[in-house]
Amino acid sequence: MALEECMLYTSWPSSLTRYPTVLDCAPRARVEPSQALLEAYNYLAILNHVEKKPTIETPELIGGRYLVYKARSGERSKPFLEARSVYDKRTDMTIWAGGVTQALIPGAPRKPPKQPELPEPETIEAPPAPEGQKVIRKPVIYSAEGAFPGHKGKLLVGTYDEHGFKPTSEVPVSRIEGEWVQRDFHCVTGWSVGGIKWRLARLDDILSPRGLKGKWLIAVSTGGYTASIPLEPSLLDNAYIATGLNGISLPVEHGGPIRLVIPVLYGWKSVKWLAGLFVSDLYLDGYWEARGYHWRGLVALDERFKNRSID
Repeated sequence: MALEECMLYTSWPSSLTRYPTVLDCAPRARVEPSQALLEAYNYLAILNHVEKKPTIETPELIGGRYLVYKARSGERSKPFLEARSVYDKRTDMTIWAGGVTQALIPGAPRKPPKQPELPEPETIEAPPAPEGQKVIRKPVIYSAEGAFPGHKGKLLVGTYDEHGFKPTSEVPVSRIEGEWVQRDFHCVTGWSVGGIKWRLARLDDILSPRGLKGKWLIAVSTGGYTASIPLEPSLLDNAYIATGLNGISLPVEHGGPIRLVIPVLYGWKSVKWLAGLFVSDLYLDGYWEARGYHWRGLVALDERFKNRSID
């Protein structure tokens, strides 16, 4: 067997994502990533009564070091289930396997049974050109939602517990002020842009006056994209809400009217089209975390993927 330990759980309320059920596995470190991938796919396929053979994609190289193997059932843009495994070329180990499915599987708990353990870093500052990154002139435009979603001009702020999201206040986008500063941006796929001119407001200036405290911040876009961010003091000091880019209001293709910008974390944590900020003591996988990306994503420690391998 390739997989030694697997957790199945419902990470998000189904109204926020097409993929409410997550499979998170620890593979045997020396197993072939393709074998771990197929075991993860077959596990989900059996639970979902899927009999078709998977469509397997060419492995994707991330950050010059990691190979991501993918298998799916259904359309490429909207697969019914998707499995992945991650291979670390530097250590010659398969470090993670798992997947997501649109089906809400009966009996799956509403949250991961384990909270992630994050090491205390000596520094959180990312170098201008981290290892595995290529410096380019301007950011590449991505949208996990597909089309650019609309925005209602307000930010919901509140809490999350096992019963769901609880908005406690609304912040009009027009009232979020900021200052023009330069900050770098690092995408987990392997590119970096230095010295981008952003108009930024401190994230903590939104959370602290409302008495919101917890271990994790759950950021939600208007299109349902999600990311989880640890509320460590050092990260809060480097976390912002952006309302402008290069001298103008934040363009919609870059997440306008507002988005998160957390320069010390890889870019998938900097949620575009920001619609909600919810503080929680529970850890929940966001969109990319459910697909094997790291719980924290600190650039300085090259935290691109979860590492749950078992020797």
